[in-house]
Amino acid sequence: MWYEFPKLYLDLEFIGAKLKVTGPLHILVDYRKYSAFIVGDDEHLTSVLQDFEQFVQSRGLDLHKYQNTDIVQCGLQEHRNSHVYKKALKIAKERPNKLYLEFLMINNVEKVNPCSLPVSFFDKS
Repeated sequence: MWYEFPKLYLDLEFIGAKLKVTGPLHILVDYRKYSAFIVGDDEHLTSVLQDFEQFVQSRGLDLHKYQNTDIVQCGLQEHRNSHVYKKALKIAKERPNKLYLEFLMINNVEKVNPCSLPVSFFDKS
């Protein structure tokens, strides 16, 4: 049964569904409570869990409050090295009938006019 923990708690779609129902607090408590079962002895899973915790802390309340927000689109707005971004990208590629936007991060954000943030259409190939 414990082997199911990483499959659930590191699954972006499960986290999205749980956020809509319970909000971020329950997931963050679960991450703390079950972290030993989620990561085991795997250092890679520790890094993945940290990325998911940070994502839930920063985006969880909005995903709960605005029920129609797509968690995959939110995940594509994360840093490209984030495990959340990589999982969102994988899901987006598996959904050819949905349009996702990929936000291009710029190193010096202070000089960017917020009305002209660069956005590219997600390439499904």
